[in-house]
Amino acid sequence: MDSAKIETGCQLFKRIEKRPNLGYMKFLGDQPNPRDFIQITGEAGSGKTLLITDLIAQCILPKSLNYNGSCAIFINTDHHFSVLKLYALMKECLKDTDVDINEVIEESLSRLIIMNCYSNEQLKITIMNLEKILNENVLINFVAVDSLSAYFWCDQEDVKHFNTASYYVRGLTMSLRNVYGNRNVMTAFTDNLENPLNAGVEYTMFLKKGDAGKHEMTIHNSKIGTDFIRHYNIGNCVEFVD
Repeated sequence: MDSAKIETGCQLFKRIEKRPNLGYMKFLGDQPNPRDFIQITGEAGSGKTLLITDLIAQCILPKSLNYNGSCAIFINTDHHFSVLKLYALMKECLKDTDVDINEVIEESLSRLIIMNCYSNEQLKITIMNLEKILNENVLINFVAVDSLSAYFWCDQEDVKHFNTASYYVRGLTMSLRNVYGNRNVMTAFTDNLENPLNAGVEYTMFLKKGDAGKHEMTIHNSKIGTDFIRHYNIGNCVEFVD
């Protein structure tokens, strides 16, 4: 006879909590599952930080304007992120509406929590503290990190043998899954890896700079094993050109 499954009250709460799902994400071309992990990787200057900023905007802009109207956490390690860029991006999204743009943006920004990290230790502590934050706000359904590879070389000073950057990033993704992987929280992160991760993520977006500002994005869906390529320009936002 099978033994009874034992769970703590906290585990029960995680399993039954009602957290809103993110809707359609324009870059992926479909609606991801609530617990999916999205890796954004590629060349320097290809728009990784701008892309994750755009994902944050899609999350926090109001549902009444066909966005998600949810709460998000942004973990800032590379410090390339700019609130002014996020403001400009949201303003671009709202330019064809008849709403009070500044009022909508201010209300949307109230749904964003920014956590700044300045060391490998701070990043790991921040990841451990996410459970408490998620317990306190059931409207959070998106966590973004820019980037997970920021403190890779710092980490090498703390270990007795050398690990690859892929191994380091994969370890941090597993830490994130261990903290909140059974909640309806989607995760997107950037890194500076030369090659996409082979496991541990549902989507990989590989960005490559092109000629005359026309860049290439290869999106790999590991759930069904397919790739598709899109081309884009970088301006106030990531704009597809095909």
